[in-house]
Amino acid sequence: MSGWDAETYDLRFSMITELGAPLLELLHAQPGERVLDLGCGPGRQSAELARTGVDVLGIDADPAMIDRATRLHRGIPHLDFALADAQRLPEALSARFDAVLSNAALHWMPDQEAVFRSVRSVLRPGGRFVAEMGAAGNIATVIDVTNAARADLGLPAADDPWVFPTVVELVQRLDRHGLRPDLVHRFDRPTPLGAGDSVASWLRVFGPALVADIPAHERAAFDRHVDEHAADAGLVHQQVDGALRTVADYVRLRFIATAI
Repeated sequence: MSGWDAETYDLRFSMITELGAPLLELLHAQPGERVLDLGCGPGRQSAELARTGVDVLGIDADPAMIDRATRLHRGIPHLDFALADAQRLPEALSARFDAVLSNAALHWMPDQEAVFRSVRSVLRPGGRFVAEMGAAGNIATVIDVTNAARADLGLPAADDPWVFPTVVELVQRLDRHGLRPDLVHRFDRPTPLGAGDSVASWLRVFGPALVADIPAHERAAFDRHVDEHAADAGLVHQQVDGALRTVADYVRLRFIATAI
């Protein structure tokens, strides 16, 4: 997806980056290694890696994300950012990297075969691919309550923009592109949104494709319907750290694969 509100994503939904921290442990990158951060967003994980002496290139297909990443992390040694589509990586990157890292980005890329083929092309033999993405069932309740609110306005269910594979589909895709799956872990991770955020505000950042056809004069009513359905579905008013929060029903796939 392009057209992100990069500042809102970074400031209000920073938990996406924070929840990807275990990937850095799995990556176990060493100083001097070259790592490609695929779908780097505002670049916070890229910068964290670079500060350890790893040579990092962060790429994203969204100009606003790359602009924010460049401005936030200017001057950090061993770190560069570039605008690039992971579905069509430049040939100049071929066999250049010891590892590819990706957090919460792969499921935004519709041509999954092209992505995994591109990842293999930029990895040296023996290089590793460490990633986390949405799994089959990810945000199923969020999608259901959104479509219920659409029905309240007389609109059909929306086509969602994401690719959420099963474990079998992921393993088969890795195998097809010369990436040996060494670890694949599917797990539920109910994710509290920020204080004051709701499913409706989540949709403004992460789900604009689901609401793009909502007439402007009906958007406030639609947002109310969404959050009412979310409350009925049990997503709202869950107790988290002593506060009432909205909790999104995330389901994730975390994996390590080796280029063969």
